[in-house]
Amino acid sequence: MKKIFSFLFLLMQIYVFSQTENSENQQFIAGIDPDTVYLNKFGDVIKNTTVDFAKYRVISKNPNEVGGQIIRIYYKSGAMYSEQFLCRETLPNNPTKHKNVFCGIYREWHENGKLKTQASYLDNKYYGEFSTYWPNGVKKRIDIYDEGKVVEGTCFDSIGKKIEYFKYDIRPQFPGGDSELSRFISKHMKYPVEAQEKGLQGKVKVQFTVKKNGEICDIVVLKSPGIELENESLRIISLMPNWTPCSIDGEIIDSQYTLTLGFNLTQEFKTVNRNSF
Repeated sequence: MKKIFSFLFLLMQIYVFSQTENSENQQFIAGIDPDTVYLNKFGDVIKNTTVDFAKYRVISKNPNEVGGQIIRIYYKSGAMYSEQFLCRETLPNNPTKHKNVFCGIYREWHENGKLKTQASYLDNKYYGEFSTYWPNGVKKRIDIYDEGKVVEGTCFDSIGKKIEYFKYDIRPQFPGGDSELSRFISKHMKYPVEAQEKGLQGKVKVQFTVKKNGEICDIVVLKSPGIELENESLRIISLMPNWTPCSIDGEIIDSQYTLTLGFNLTQEFKTVNRNSF
C-alpha cells in the first residue's frame, strides 16, 4: 500500500520560569485583564477562583511613565514574587500607534523576602547584568546579556564559591532531542481510517506536563480538527518515554509543553475509498 498521507509536527515549549511567563506577557502587552487575577503554578490564569492557586497578579498604571504599567505578582501568602515594568513606545513607521514593551529593572524575590533575580530590559530584551541569588542572599549567578543573548556568565554555590557554569533555563526535552522526537512520531503515527474517510486534516495542538522525574501526565488537547485525529495524537504521546525535565537556575521543576502534530491528506487519497485498506 502506498503512503497516502503526510504529517508534520511543530514544537513549542511553554516551560514556566518566573521572568518570562510568555503566554501571560502577551496578555499584558495587549492590555488584557487589568484586574487582579489568580495563577496556577505554570503562570496560567485560573478563571474559576474556587480552584486552588499558586500566585496572583495585579496590574496598575505606572505614575512615572505615560501609558506605562507595573505588573506585580504575589505569592499566595501575599509576599511579593516579581515586579516588571511596561513602557509605551510609538511605532517608528506609524506615530499614531503605540506598543508596550518591557523596560527598566525586573526583580523577583524569594518568599522569605530576599532578592531572587534582578535584570534590566532595553528594547524589550535583556541587556547588561542578569543576576540571581540563593535564599540566603548569596549571589548565585551573573550573566551578561547583549541584544538579549548571554555573552558571559559565572555561577556560584550557596557560600559564594565559583562553580562550573550552567545555563539558566533548560527546556524539557524528548530523549535525544527534537530529531529523535521527529523519528518517534514518524514511527508511531497512523492516520486514522475514519479521519481519511471524512477528509479530516489539519493541526492537533496538545499540551502536557513534564514532571520533575520526566514522566508525562495531564495530557489535554487544545485544538483539533476532529476527534479521530485528536485520539491519534493522544495515543502517540501516551507511548512516549520519560523526557529530560525542565530546570531553571539549576532547579528541576514541573513544566508544560505544547506539541502540535499536523495531518495532511494527499490528493491521491481523496479519490480512494475505504475498501482500499
